[in-house]
Amino acid sequence: MVLNPELYKRLQVVFGEVRIAHEGEIAVSVSSSLRFTPPQLGRNTSFDLRGRSGEEVNRGEQYRVCCPFCGDSRFRLYIGYLWDRKPTALFCHNETHCHQDIDNRRELRRKVLQSTGPVSFGIVPESVIESGIVASVQVPGDVTLLGELDRWHPTVVYLQERKYDVGELSDIYHVGHCNSVIDHSHRLLRGRVFIPIERKGELIGWQGRFVGERDWKSCPVPKYYNLPSMPKRFFLYNEDFGLSGEDVIVFEGVAKVWRMGGPSVAVLGSTLSGPQARLLMDRPGRGMTAIFFDGGAEQQRDDAVARLKPALGDRVFGVEVPENFDPDKYDRDFLWGMVEKQAADRGLKLADR
Repeated sequence: MVLNPELYKRLQVVFGEVRIAHEGEIAVSVSSSLRFTPPQLGRNTSFDLRGRSGEEVNRGEQYRVCCPFCGDSRFRLYIGYLWDRKPTALFCHNETHCHQDIDNRRELRRKVLQSTGPVSFGIVPESVIESGIVASVQVPGDVTLLGELDRWHPTVVYLQERKYDVGELSDIYHVGHCNSVIDHSHRLLRGRVFIPIERKGELIGWQGRFVGERDWKSCPVPKYYNLPSMPKRFFLYNEDFGLSGEDVIVFEGVAKVWRMGGPSVAVLGSTLSGPQARLLMDRPGRGMTAIFFDGGAEQQRDDAVARLKPALGDRVFGVEVPENFDPDKYDRDFLWGMVEKQAADRGLKLADR
């Protein structure tokens, strides 16, 4: 059981998924006494405190959410269980250190502690998130299409080194480079690959991909910076083109769509939401639907298949992949070969190949 159930419930209302770190641990700081026994833990448990008075020794139980101020998607905003009584008990572990901005802290407290339902943090209107209506958004700054950049531009060189077709990315997916941003709160987007998300030709969201590679598990810089509060569960990446044919291949992220080409879309995560499933079920084509998730996401893949099966029947299946398999590391012919073979094993044939 969480130490602050009221705060935990409020965070769930606002953010949806909330993860728990150091569950059940009591926050401890150095005081005038060097021996302290938290009453919740009983007489036989104590802490030996060493350090300056007021120094925090253990932050205790924390609730992890995706920071709404920097487009985080890795649950790097840590909110202490005492936060409703101690406003400083939070920390954004991204390089933006959003918790240091007093306006961010005030907005977070107001919307979490006074909210009665899902809220937005000033980027996407609340009505959009609550109703599922996807609204158009403005281009966040000065963006140049890849096809208009010099061939020695760092973004072009990086994408070519990863063996992407830069002309295709520019002409079909409208991918570009973000030179500058209008709103300083989007400063992490500057210098990144700009990935527009469109519906019927209108911009409804975007992502910014860091130019280069890092150890993403330990790096404080996010690999992707998303439009904050983007209601991505209500749309699919590349849905205009990807849902226009008979068949469709469903991936987790945008880079897999680029690698595969053709009628493919991405859920922008590892979970197929209800609204995204509806888009797949209601598309004009009635061909095959292949859920092609990474190795390690078998449960999410099977859940997606189960969600679609009542409407699509045997025309939907999950692509079986080896452990740690990443579609982005293989070429287009190999990926299509995998799908075609597993479809054939189920008596299905790709209509668009």
